[in-house]
Amino acid sequence: MFWTDVLARAENTGSARSHLEAALNAQTKKEYSKAAEEYEAALKIGPGSPEIYQNLGLVRHMQNQYTGAIQAFEKALTLNPQMWASNLFLGIAYYKTNQFSRAATALSKALELNPAGSELEGRFWLGITYKALGRPQDAAIELEKRLERSPQDIEVLYQLSDAYRLFAPDKASEVLQRVMAVDPASYRVAQMEGEAFEREEKYTQALEAYRRAYQLKPDLPGLRFALGSVYWKTRQFEEAEKWLLKVLEEQPDNALASRALQQVKAQE
Repeated sequence: MFWTDVLARAENTGSARSHLEAALNAQTKKEYSKAAEEYEAALKIGPGSPEIYQNLGLVRHMQNQYTGAIQAFEKALTLNPQMWASNLFLGIAYYKTNQFSRAATALSKALELNPAGSELEGRFWLGITYKALGRPQDAAIELEKRLERSPQDIEVLYQLSDAYRLFAPDKASEVLQRVMAVDPASYRVAQMEGEAFEREEKYTQALEAYRRAYQLKPDLPGLRFALGSVYWKTRQFEEAEKWLLKVLEEQPDNALASRALQQVKAQE
């Protein structure tokens, strides 16, 4: 993790220093809620430093509180625009909140400021951000660069296959074969099978594949939405509502899930 040494870099009063020490101790124990409280208390005493805001953003990020993380990282970068880790995690938080253009800008800045330090996370997130922006060729370039560091990374291979599917189906098939060679029983293979069946409108098989993926990895991003979507397409509205509500429990600002849920409720 990219924690900064706020005690060494920030000038603090004795009271603020006490809160910072408590925050760092809580971080070590992975008590991120407590750490956030202590950082916020330190910031109330004084204007703070970019390092404090960066650490506050990181602990909020670890709690999946992306809106709060964005606020903290933006403040850190207002104070010091050269903080590559703040740019990196700001880009990830923007992606998580569907602000893809902003995500691309922040992630590109992180890679510019520290190519080596940000490459693993930066290339991956920039690749899937480009995919979300409808730029699959650019996505493939970034993901291919990322894959050079770990050629059997199944997550990168999955995203690369999905990017190629949009403009180079033959290459997508080649990458899919690599995924299956790495781990044929993978949740990603099950997910890919579900996506292929869904595109072919073979919804019964799609549901079977998606449910298999869910059993293997219940927290897989996008899987709950996929299940809700297929249940909706097959007019199983009660099941569709259940899965879409699961999406919104974790991602209240997920616009796609909100719209889909509205459509489900309108047809019940």
